[in-house]
Amino acid sequence: MKLLTILSESTTNEVWHKNLKYEKPNMLYNDKPFTGVAVKYYDEKTKVGDYGKQIHSEEDVKKNQPYSRTPYKDGKQHGNVLGFAKNGKTVSDGEFKNGKGVGRHSFYTDNGKLYAYRDYTNGVGGEVIKVEGNGETVKEHMLPSDTPVNSDLDFGGLENLMVQALFKREGGWGSAPRAFLLYITPGGTIRGIKNSTFTTPSDHNFKEGQQVNLSDLIQFERNSKFDLQMKGRIREGRIDEEKSNTHPIITYMENIKPHYDLLDDYIKLRVYFKNAGYSEEDLKSVKRAPQWVFQIQNSFPLKIEKMKRDLQKIGILKFKGYPDGDDKILIDYIKNELKKIDQEFPMNPPETSYVPPIMKDGSHFI
Repeated sequence: MKLLTILSESTTNEVWHKNLKYEKPNMLYNDKPFTGVAVKYYDEKTKVGDYGKQIHSEEDVKKNQPYSRTPYKDGKQHGNVLGFAKNGKTVSDGEFKNGKGVGRHSFYTDNGKLYAYRDYTNGVGGEVIKVEGNGETVKEHMLPSDTPVNSDLDFGGLENLMVQALFKREGGWGSAPRAFLLYITPGGTIRGIKNSTFTTPSDHNFKEGQQVNLSDLIQFERNSKFDLQMKGRIREGRIDEEKSNTHPIITYMENIKPHYDLLDDYIKLRVYFKNAGYSEEDLKSVKRAPQWVFQIQNSFPLKIEKMKRDLQKIGILKFKGYPDGDDKILIDYIKNELKKIDQEFPMNPPETSYVPPIMKDGSHFI
């Protein structure tokens, strides 16, 4: 009856987990703390070729059997997290209150027999206890709360800028499913590792600070029983870049493009001043303009500082101190991008430019 009640209540506000976004400490839906049930389905991705993945649409995946249902209240896990086998049987059941595990979390075989359990005290899970004498196979499933997730590692909001390599291994007779998640910088440095409950040190030799590329990850997948899923896949082009003299900051800027809104603002300024009759020489002594012009100008240093902080957090900008540090590479890159815009959006020739005298009087605001 308890399971029927949970499932009945959950159908009123079910959301595909891909439509949710985690921003520490809450799960968000439409940028608001989510209250409802996140549903994950089987076969949301299909393997294509040796290591490619075809990602299916929400409409398609909802035709499949649910993999798990995770209830949330005000952005935090709250209620019974349920996992299902492909035959529809419940294979995991664990309760959460306000984001913390409580009571006993249980694993079941595909035929519904208790396989293992773990007790939570004050939100902390104890040792996983396997039930003796149960020789059935636990297939395809991992307790949702044991799946490595973004929330356990804090990179200052930059998790989505990193390559994420998730290795998952299905359970078998006498063996629970295992998984581990690598957070990798655009330059190929492992900055964090999240292991699931059942993952042991012998499962992999990856370490924080280790330099890897796509070939390393694929080779591990081929030589192990783990399947690789990636977000922000390290491209073969990046391997070539590692062998060349391209600085990681340049690679980051060209791939992530964190400066694009700065360039958009710069174009707005160029267009405004050209329409106002300015030449390049006139731009050297702007004393009067609409307030929004000065607001954009004042925002440029702040945006550049944010890029520097972000590059430092993910380990690419290693020394800060213009003009001697890695800052110079960043600043020179942005300067070159601005010069391209100068050529695309030229000012008026000196012989035809005209700036009204009042615009040269800095004692008035527009």
